[in-house]
Amino acid sequence: MSRRWLPAKLLHELSIKQVHLEAEEPSEHCIILIYTFPTEEIRRDVKSALESLQTHFVDALGSEPRLVVFVDAQSEHLLDQDVRPFTRLRITPAVIPEQELRRPMRSYSCQRGEVCTSGNEELELAMDAHRGKVNETQYWSPTYLRISRYTAGPLFLHPALDSCTHFLKIDTDFFFTEPLQWDPIRYMKNSGLRLGYWQIHVQGQRQEGYIEAAMSFLKEQQLPIRNMRFHARGQFEEKARKLQIPLESVPVADQASTVLYGCLFGGDTRFFREPLYQSFFEYMDKQQGFETYGWSNQFFLGTAAAAFLAPCEVSRLYVSGVHQDSSINISRSGHLIEFLLGASHGFMR
Repeated sequence: MSRRWLPAKLLHELSIKQVHLEAEEPSEHCIILIYTFPTEEIRRDVKSALESLQTHFVDALGSEPRLVVFVDAQSEHLLDQDVRPFTRLRITPAVIPEQELRRPMRSYSCQRGEVCTSGNEELELAMDAHRGKVNETQYWSPTYLRISRYTAGPLFLHPALDSCTHFLKIDTDFFFTEPLQWDPIRYMKNSGLRLGYWQIHVQGQRQEGYIEAAMSFLKEQQLPIRNMRFHARGQFEEKARKLQIPLESVPVADQASTVLYGCLFGGDTRFFREPLYQSFFEYMDKQQGFETYGWSNQFFLGTAAAAFLAPCEVSRLYVSGVHQDSSINISRSGHLIEFLLGASHGFMR
């Protein structure tokens, strides 16, 4: 019986072969930072973030990857005072196209993680921050969601990354807390990893409609789940079968999405440029999920880990650091202390 190879799947296989052909070519390592429309809090945070990067990464390892800073045209001039004084890394500004920053987008907000609204004009007028959590309400501005969408797909095609074969992306509020014992970018390259992540969790909000659309894409392309640990719905289905209960009796299972934290992740730039990943982004983008349900780029990383890569191509990056109320600490003896809570109880960025 002949097997039908669909375009995205076939092109993915060809892209993998091309990666091996290019393996002997000179490679450049990069750190990616997004610094668009910075608020005063973001400008304060980035100083500490870069100082921790310089001390615990660059100085500790003697490693000097290129720092690619994605900016809007107006913020590019801020790099001389907000970024360059706090790191010795070579900096490349990567200006995000204006159409990406002005595309139609509504805000998204959730009360207690349950009652969510798209396009809350009252909050948009009251909030100067791109993202915030006040009392029991979380808020994501149109600007924040535009950047989230851009980071999910178009970012990887930017010419500033053309010579960058492997990268580590960090948030402006991710802080390294201990000197690194090994270079995570070099580790990903030498281990053949195509995706490395810091923390993983099952999303409880902003995921409406995502998993149905993602599973539809996988079905059309005849792509099976290869890594069940990154497929939350599949895990719920398996547990329901073992407990002999209907899946419908577990309400969270229907929309459950596994996400890889976007505050620190990395991988092979070429993987994110391949036809499979980019065609997946284009398919999902047509669903208007960012505009309607406040989707996150972190969902896309979860699906990539679950279905696009072999188990040996995805691995966790054990890096001591803190992001909001989440932290990982690895002692010199190798002991791991992990705390995962997610967004702070009250913050404005």
